Formats: sequence, C-alpha cells, structure tokens
Amino acid sequence: MSKGVNEEISKLEMASVEILNGMKSIQGMTALLELILQQQSKKIRNIEDQVANTLREVEASNRSLKVAKHHQL
Repeated sequence: MSKGVNEEISKLEMASVEILNGMKSIQGMTALLELILQQQSKKIRNIEDQVANTLREVEASNRSLKVAKHHQL
C-alpha cells in the first residue's frame, strides 16, 4: 500500500479510538446522571410522603377543633 493510504488508515484508527473513548465517557456520564436521578426521585417521594402525612395531621386537627367547638356551643 502507498504511504498516503497507510496515513489515512492510521488517521481513521486514531479517530476510531477517540470515538470509542468519547462513547465510554458518555456512558459514564449517563450512569452518573441516572444515579443522581434515582437519588432525586427518592428525595421527592420522601417529601411527598411528608406532605401527605402533614396534610393528614392538619385534617385530623381540624376535625378535633370542629368537635371541640361544637361541644362549646
């Protein structure tokens, strides 16, 4: 093969390695983002649970206040 062909093959091989390294980097970033998303989703679910519990407590307190007010009348 001629020198020019060998140089082009070498350039393509180097480009292939760069592409593979880029793909590995993207896979690593994707895995990290998925982990962050899972953690944030868990935090959101915990906050939703806390809000639901607080709402139940407020509703129970309101019922108690209505009963107490009714007994005062």
